[in-house]
Amino acid sequence: MNPQDLKKSLCKTFCDDIAIREVESGIVVSARYSDEVGDPIECYIEKTELGTWTISDDGQFIPDLIGKGLDITTKSRAEFLSRAMKISNAHYDAEYFTICTDELTSFPSPGQIIDFLTTLLRARDVSFWTKERIRSTFKEDAFLAISAALSNFTISRNSPVPNVASLRDFPADIVVSSDCRDGIELSVAIFLVQESSSITEALTLWLAAAAEGIELPTFALIENAARINMNSTKVQRAINRIDTFAIWDDDKKTAVEKIVKNVRKELT
Repeated sequence: MNPQDLKKSLCKTFCDDIAIREVESGIVVSARYSDEVGDPIECYIEKTELGTWTISDDGQFIPDLIGKGLDITTKSRAEFLSRAMKISNAHYDAEYFTICTDELTSFPSPGQIIDFLTTLLRARDVSFWTKERIRSTFKEDAFLAISAALSNFTISRNSPVPNVASLRDFPADIVVSSDCRDGIELSVAIFLVQESSSITEALTLWLAAAAEGIELPTFALIENAARINMNSTKVQRAINRIDTFAIWDDDKKTAVEKIVKNVRKELT
């Protein structure tokens, strides 16, 4: 294959994998690359009230890093992210948790869009660095508190819903089961959320159960709301569809009581 034919082939392959869709706030562009949970890496092109344009990510990448215990303010990580953002003249907006460009006077050019997608792809390398993280006992503490309060039910950890073959690939952090209603085994799935991918998993299970016509109450206990970007469309979609959620953080006792109360309501 000569260089020109190779160029045409590469351009076609790259372009075929680009997806563009309109949303209420503007345009979303995604390329062939995906993040560590398989979601496409995409950017949002939005027009401001002043008539200028910006390119940004979905505002979930940085909160996810923080939720995993990665300190993005350390010298090495901050410099790495700065170099990645320099590719597209982007910066980190701490108020909205987004990587974004400055306001542009006109709609961004194809080159600016590709550069920004390159920034997002490059920035994700930092998530694979060795983590100097403080071990969180949230999942252990939450499991112990919930299991103690629901000791009269069958409780499984890191398990799929029992006796439902179609859902065996969708485990939850906690599954509480009972056979107390008309002899039929009922279950509730609980996800212990430290980052947005966990609440997305809760939504995935809920959707899979609904597709099978299975009524499966799905709950989320979120460790720290500050680490979950509530402005994210993905997070909002999950929270609006699952059956209930509670925030652990500074109100642990009440959060557990809310989850337990709703479990009992579903299973008795």
